[in-house]
Amino acid sequence: MPTRTQQMYADHEIMALIHFNMGTWAGNGDPACNRDNWLGLQGSHNPAVFDPYLLDTDQWAAVFQRLGAKHAVLTAKHGCGFLLWPSKVPLKNVATHQLEPYTYSVGRPGISAIQVDVVKQFVTSMRNAGLGVGFYYSLKNNFLVNMKDHHFENTTTLLPGQILMTKEDYEEMALGHLRELWTNYGELTEHWFDNGYTPSIKDRLQALLEELQPNMIVWRGQGITNNTVAWVGTESGFPAGDDIWSTGCYGKNPGDPNADEWCPKGCDTTLQDRDQWFYMPEEPIRSLEVMVKLYHKTVGRNGVLELDVAVDRSGRIRYDHAQRYQELGDYIKACYGTPLASWKDQKGYLLDFTLSQPMTMDRVMLREDQWQGGQRVRQYAVYVQEVVPSSTVSTSYEQEWTLFSRGHSIGNKRIDVAGDGPSVVATQPVKATKIRIHVEIATDVPWFREIAIFSPCPDTGNVTTSMIPVAVS
Repeated sequence: MPTRTQQMYADHEIMALIHFNMGTWAGNGDPACNRDNWLGLQGSHNPAVFDPYLLDTDQWAAVFQRLGAKHAVLTAKHGCGFLLWPSKVPLKNVATHQLEPYTYSVGRPGISAIQVDVVKQFVTSMRNAGLGVGFYYSLKNNFLVNMKDHHFENTTTLLPGQILMTKEDYEEMALGHLRELWTNYGELTEHWFDNGYTPSIKDRLQALLEELQPNMIVWRGQGITNNTVAWVGTESGFPAGDDIWSTGCYGKNPGDPNADEWCPKGCDTTLQDRDQWFYMPEEPIRSLEVMVKLYHKTVGRNGVLELDVAVDRSGRIRYDHAQRYQELGDYIKACYGTPLASWKDQKGYLLDFTLSQPMTMDRVMLREDQWQGGQRVRQYAVYVQEVVPSSTVSTSYEQEWTLFSRGHSIGNKRIDVAGDGPSVVATQPVKATKIRIHVEIATDVPWFREIAIFSPCPDTGNVTTSMIPVAVS
């Protein structure tokens, strides 16, 4: 069974995963900083390189609202080690045996180009827009202190500006950073630990989490919180197979129906092509058609779409990026805002519904009541009773049951669309008079939060989006 926090996360369905840090200038990667771009006046070692001269977090929030995202996560610290807030936590330099200010950040007079607390500004804008907030702070990489994949690199070849620390001091500093993030910015919705954490920090991390943010969802938080979310196993936006399960916390896969532990699946992917997370000026973006498909393969298969937002170097979401996010949000609203018919709080293995009149439909949405009953369905079939011309009397009609789709996982939301995927038998819209849901295999009496049918959606080429003024740059 999910925790209340896990159910909230599943209900959010879409969130914005903002990549905005030194990598916006240094290039894509984790860490984006490297030996080729670290040095020089415009090198990534220089805090003044981070200079978003038109920073507009209100614009971000407006775009996220139109997308339909319910919360946003900001890269407060990515692999370079650059901080988007002026931390008071010092670092201990092995070379000098001294505690030194952590000046590789915003908000440092005479050092940083931008003197604002970007994290605070982000939090204020999101909350004013009614959105939840969270942070990405990875423990595995910090190029400033020569940390790579949870290990220090060759300590004899430090670059100018890099600082040598012991592992123990590094972990204490990182915990201090997390204490600031989890204390100074109110209640948080989600935290991202990219690639998890090391065993040496587990107990302290768990205690800090329980003390400061016990109700926060944690990406890759297995072992330190029950409010964990597991990675679906790919960054493509198209998980393997046709089913995502709410259980199963371990392994790079879409879950395990036979596992005991509850872990909703986060499906992280990019708008930019070629798995590019930070803003790349020349990188094309995915088409609306592709974005709609990945929505159906993530949210429509019981996942949560964690969609990257690559803020540009001005500090805004570029016009064409903002437009695509808004087009996707508008498509989802136009397609799924008003069902042809819906039925809520239904229990049973065999459920028949009679429509008020024949209706042309090409998709069905199923939602289990996971908060009340968990994920019970293991195999289901959807049938429709179609209106067809009689073979004997051309002016009369007869009705017959036909299989529309057959699948396995339902969970928080399952969307079956005619002509889309191996589980869907129907290849085109049907004119239905009745709908039948037959649960063929289940661990207990199936409990549906909602069942709904929808008419064919607008073609992706015909989606019209009126851009909100704040999104124009």
